[in-house]
Amino acid sequence: MRGEGKEVQVGSEYSSRQAVPRGPSRYFSLSLLFLLTWLLLMVFGRSAMLRDPGSFWHVAAGEKMLSAGQLFREDPFSFTFAGRTWVDDQWLAECGMAVVHRLAGWDGLLLVTATLLAGIYTWIAARLLRGGLHLLPTGLLLALVILLGSSQFHVRPLVLTIGLLGVTFAWLIDVETGVKRISQLWWLAPLFVVWTNMHGGVLGGLGTVGFCAGGWCVAAIGQHRASPAGAFRRVLGLTALVMALAATTLINPYGLALPLEWLETLAMPLAKLIEEHAPLRLTEPIGWATMTLAVGYLAVLVGTFPRRPRVVWLLPLAWLAFTLLRVRNAPLFGVTAAIALADMLPHSRVGRWLALATCLVFPARRSVGAGSFFRWRWLRRRRCSKWPISAYPWWDAAGSDSIRLAGRSRCCQNSTN
Repeated sequence: MRGEGKEVQVGSEYSSRQAVPRGPSRYFSLSLLFLLTWLLLMVFGRSAMLRDPGSFWHVAAGEKMLSAGQLFREDPFSFTFAGRTWVDDQWLAECGMAVVHRLAGWDGLLLVTATLLAGIYTWIAARLLRGGLHLLPTGLLLALVILLGSSQFHVRPLVLTIGLLGVTFAWLIDVETGVKRISQLWWLAPLFVVWTNMHGGVLGGLGTVGFCAGGWCVAAIGQHRASPAGAFRRVLGLTALVMALAATTLINPYGLALPLEWLETLAMPLAKLIEEHAPLRLTEPIGWATMTLAVGYLAVLVGTFPRRPRVVWLLPLAWLAFTLLRVRNAPLFGVTAAIALADMLPHSRVGRWLALATCLVFPARRSVGAGSFFRWRWLRRRRCSKWPISAYPWWDAAGSDSIRLAGRSRCCQNSTN
């Protein structure tokens, strides 16, 4: 019978929109997450976000450029290097910071930074929830990722790199999963032009795209069906894309001197001079958070076997290695790992165990509308050979406390009929 009455038989067509009462709205939950994150950043970051001297340096440089009406070509600040050639590799972000400072002072800069960070992490939470993760583990994972990157939460252009790298990585995941077409990656070109003139972290974005494109091409050579680069013309297209994105780093007022400045900075022995460029210390809270997230990520990744992992699932391993070398990269590992987990969990045994544990810890209760709040989305994605029905706990509108299992998969319906 159809799921129109109180009883729903296994194997029936079941419409979740009609039969399952709507619980707390996902948008309401995300709004609360954003507001809570924003308030915490505004309260605890009021002084912490302005402890880095680079925040004042960026604003001072932007103010000088706005006042002079031109970019820096020579060092106007230091005595020993006065008159020497200087490439200001973050000039666009500095001018933007100076404009905000003129309009609203340091409070305005703090407000913009906290809003950007809250928006970035709420967007990540939205991907986790859309992937089927329950609100509670989503909040806990989000707190861990925020703790991991908190040491780099300053009023600086690095905040933009955290968000832009997340967007780039999410687009790559959507391409490999088929949500986006591979041709849509060309929209990254104008994004990279802006990113180039704001922060040198665009090198990380370029490396991320190159890593995934290379992995897709290797998978295509191995005749892996799931590779977005399945045809030879797509391999050529990906090669052209990576080359075009690399060329965007030349679209700046300094030309080739800007990317050369980035490479020269990376080659400097900054670990002995600047704390944020030092290796990760496992005895500090940031080190604990990094290792906790790394262990969780690796457990979920191993849980996807024996199926062949997607190329994008392996990318956080590279950012983990970079974090071990420089703690400055910790927020970038946190963002990529969280976005990868949103895609991996529905395909991992860990995700199914987590779904079972969530329902055991939080049994359905009518007072919270558990029908749409506690959805076992991962269980209903299992193959019918392993799970004969699509598990979907729902709240019986008639008042029963029992959890019904509503069959929603066509293959399950055929096997049970």
